[in-house]
Amino acid sequence: MKTVSRIKPALTCLFLLALLLCPVRALAAETSFLDVWADDWCRDAVLYVSDNGLMTGVGENWFDPNGSVTRAMIVTVLYRMEGSPEAEGTCPFSDVAEDAWYEPGVSWAAAQDIVSGYPDGRFGPEDRISREQLAAMFYRYAQYKAYDVSDKAGISAFSDAESVHDWAADALAWCNAIGLINGVGGNALEPQGRSTRAQAAAILMRFELNVAGKTAPQPEPAPQPEWERAKELVQTMTLEEKVGQMFLARCPQQGAGQTAASLHLGGYVLFYRDVAGLSKDQLRNTIAGWQRQAAIPLFIAVDEEGGDVVRVSLNPALRSAPFASPQSIYRSGGLTALTADAKEKGRLLHDLGFNVDLAPVADVSTSPYDFMYSRAIGRDAKVTAQAVAAQVQGLHQGGVCATLKHFPGYGNNGDTHYGVVTDYRGDQTFYISDLLPFNAGVASGAELVLVSHNRVKAFDGSRPASLSPVVHRLLRDKLGFEGLIITDDLAMGGVTQLYSVDDLAVLAVAAGNDLLLSSDPQTQISAILRAVREGRLSEEKIDQAVERILWVKIKAGLIALPAAEQYGGA
Repeated sequence: MKTVSRIKPALTCLFLLALLLCPVRALAAETSFLDVWADDWCRDAVLYVSDNGLMTGVGENWFDPNGSVTRAMIVTVLYRMEGSPEAEGTCPFSDVAEDAWYEPGVSWAAAQDIVSGYPDGRFGPEDRISREQLAAMFYRYAQYKAYDVSDKAGISAFSDAESVHDWAADALAWCNAIGLINGVGGNALEPQGRSTRAQAAAILMRFELNVAGKTAPQPEPAPQPEWERAKELVQTMTLEEKVGQMFLARCPQQGAGQTAASLHLGGYVLFYRDVAGLSKDQLRNTIAGWQRQAAIPLFIAVDEEGGDVVRVSLNPALRSAPFASPQSIYRSGGLTALTADAKEKGRLLHDLGFNVDLAPVADVSTSPYDFMYSRAIGRDAKVTAQAVAAQVQGLHQGGVCATLKHFPGYGNNGDTHYGVVTDYRGDQTFYISDLLPFNAGVASGAELVLVSHNRVKAFDGSRPASLSPVVHRLLRDKLGFEGLIITDDLAMGGVTQLYSVDDLAVLAVAAGNDLLLSSDPQTQISAILRAVREGRLSEEKIDQAVERILWVKIKAGLIALPAAEQYGGA
């Protein structure tokens, strides 16, 4: 029979060494703009123009893809593409000041007949550029570079072709022929329509690659030894061992080490009752004892948010005073103080044997009347996003994994601890607000995302978010999250009033959760095993979840990644 028990001695020794020497390594996160989603049509173009210095954001980590583009912006981009050469003579336009940031680019473009301005002698640097003006500038720049502009497409088939100005007709025909500018909905060209920053980024990338003949860099895929090792470990495990890894269980008051070993648990979540009255040494020794009994090192998690939700720091033997709320920390000291506070949390937790903090709260709440307000930063989405990133950074510096909650955003909804809650807000509220802090946390390398029990009508009104495949696909596809998705506590009224204990576990796995926050792991493990054996759940789905769990444990230093011979390899 396959079992992980034969690797336990090596894992245990290496794990204890890793706890002492290895800080938590955040999941690798691609540098990105928080308002550009992983599945956005413009994502590749935005990253290309940013990486190549053609366009910058409108603030730290913000691109504003739907924002307007001005004539001065596009001329300056072309000027940079040309290497910012010196322009001869003076600028011919009456509305371009000599000390304006865009003056060198406008003067150069005018000297090369790339721009000619308006008939009244103005350039209109701050005017929003239209699609036909954009086409004309790129067409003339291509002519200046002696690129082939002979390919022209007939644009008469577009429903609004007659609205194209004569001076832009050849330019739009060329841009359309080579795919720089395409039609929009309703077979329209919208020549006078405004160009967005996302559209400009796409045109810039296409011009450089398809017209200028540049080659987009194709980096070699980075080696992923952690992922390969996780997959190897999964292949050695029984179904029972794999299903057990999917449970982050409420810690029993007696026999926790034996229970973890017998059920093959992925880890424990501790509450105040589990740490009350213990000294630091007693708590360290208790957790270390559980780890020694586990074949695979455990996640040891706790809700240490600060303010209303504290567990460890509520014990005066572990910290002289409870951690303050992130909201009050931010109010008094800003982002720097938030990072420092989270770092102190992480250091304390790591020192005691914890490796996961079920924090930070990434919910946007600005009203003191909201249920979640006191636990949130209390500011808008942009500030909340910055605060979430700061806290994730601090927790990592302190040595523990970070958990973003409560996806996809709690809003102004009631308490799911005691009953079913439905969120009636429209999807745009999430896209322009609630999802942004989660995107910031994902970009900062948060290892876990906890999904709420709210029924979110905008995405799936039939099931709580924690049990909804639609919501989980949103997290994976739109935010590009590769880490662990965990349910909120499956003992909460928001789900227990709808489903049985057995059905909750099966639905949670089917929805796409990797970890189940459970108060009855034995019952729910049995339910999942039955579902797999009866064909209601696939073992492949279990394997995928456990691969991610072990991958995160390896990345976080809980399972060491030794040389092959240390595992008996050749």
